[in-house]
Amino acid sequence: ALVAAAAAAAAATGGGGGRRMACRGATYFCILAVPLAVAVTNPDVFLPATNFAGAYGMTTLFGILPPVMALRMRAQVAEAEARATRLQAAADARLAAARAREDASAGSVGGLVGSTTPALGGASGVGATTADVGSSASAASAASAASAA
Repeated sequence: ALVAAAAAAAAATGGGGGRRMACRGATYFCILAVPLAVAVTNPDVFLPATNFAGAYGMTTLFGILPPVMALRMRAQVAEAEARATRLQAAADARLAAARAREDASAGSVGGLVGSTTPALGGASGVGATTADVGSSASAASAASAASAA
């Protein structure tokens, strides 16, 4: 009866939406028909079956799922901590390489810059200040003038 009603509604709407409506009607019919048939044919079995299903669901919900969730959460926390440790090690290595490059470049320019700043130091925290850049530019122009003469 429900399938026929769904097919009639599908025919009235037309198009691809009608097929979807017919499929939904058939699905609803299958979902409702089996419990309805059991309840009508043997009403004494339906309520105990519902109680059994409820007891099984409660055991699963409150007896099995919480420990499983705790174990999964523990594994995720351990994985996150390991990832953070790997990222921290990579960041430390990059910082050490940047400091080594800064020290090497400060040592090679040595005579041209009036006052070299420590690696990643200075007032701004990023290396040479504007005063250092200005003094190195004037020192470089003086050195090029001296070599030209």
